[in-house]
Amino acid sequence: YYDYLITKVTYHDSIECYAFTCRMKTTLSDSDQDEVLIKELVSYFDRKTFNVMYRKYDMSYRYWLVDLDVIVEVEMGYVKEEILPMYISYQGFWDVPFKKPEIADFQLWNTNYQVFD
Repeated sequence: YYDYLITKVTYHDSIECYAFTCRMKTTLSDSDQDEVLIKELVSYFDRKTFNVMYRKYDMSYRYWLVDLDVIVEVEMGYVKEEILPMYISYQGFWDVPFKKPEIADFQLWNTNYQVFD
């Protein structure tokens, strides 16, 4: 159901990373595509420390019991050698039986961290 890819990328023009991508095959039939929950998963790992620097989840599923469509992105960065979240994006829709549908869409930029020893 998936294509897997490992490449080398430069994250934010300064951090050498390994990029792991798991993506739904574009050659799947429509019915097979409907069965796949994760449409794309991308992770960047710092090549020196293997810290996760970036992650993206793109999930979509429609079934009579569950209806969801969610994209989450998180960008990490170093502040005084601490790894901290710099950017978080969430676009999501969940609908399950007997519950109110949940819709959220936000972007959060984190800046001016103060790291104490």
